[in-house]
Amino acid sequence: MTRASAKCESMVSSSISSEELKTSMVSYVIYPMFISLSHETRRKTMDSRTETAAQLHLRALVDADREAFLEAVAAWPASESMTFAPGFDTSPSFPEYVTLLNAQAQGEKLPEGWVPSVTVFAFVGSEIVGRVQLRMHLNDFLRRVGGQIGYVVLPAFRRRGYAKAMLGQALRLARTLGLRRVLLTCDDDNPASIHTIEGAGGTLEDTVVVGDDMPKKRRYWIELG
Repeated sequence: MTRASAKCESMVSSSISSEELKTSMVSYVIYPMFISLSHETRRKTMDSRTETAAQLHLRALVDADREAFLEAVAAWPASESMTFAPGFDTSPSFPEYVTLLNAQAQGEKLPEGWVPSVTVFAFVGSEIVGRVQLRMHLNDFLRRVGGQIGYVVLPAFRRRGYAKAMLGQALRLARTLGLRRVLLTCDDDNPASIHTIEGAGGTLEDTVVVGDDMPKKRRYWIELG
């Protein structure tokens, strides 16, 4: 053994006991294993979210959806700024609401200031997890603030990839209905919506001031080809 080696061994022996050294060695073995398990857990979680989101589909309501729809409406917090079921509170019954949505898609029975809109709901199995409203053209308010596609996810189903899946299907629906370009907006302080829109190909045009004590609106265009 060289003098330098002996000196190093002496320093290790004097500063770390054999039991401490054994514990230290165990920690070096376990820590990488923990990191590996953490990565594996995250990967499985992401795979599960992707698989679940792949089961989502958008469609119009039918009379048989009454119970699922009412459960979704009841689960929507009153504190949310957006409405889950536009126009439902003015409809005396669920079948009449279904009829109302079908009429509004044809440009009939529209409240003042509204444009023809296709309202569909996001289903996973028989359960409603969200809602999409596709406005067929823009008026001044929609062009500045509201945008052409509005979508919401029920709080219990957020962070599962549903917003991304809903927007993707909504864009395909818009293309099928003849639209070639759509405007989407979101609050400037909403990173989740920003990520979803930009991930779908949104190109930021500008950010506009909406009003006092309100977040600015980011305005994105998505080309549908």
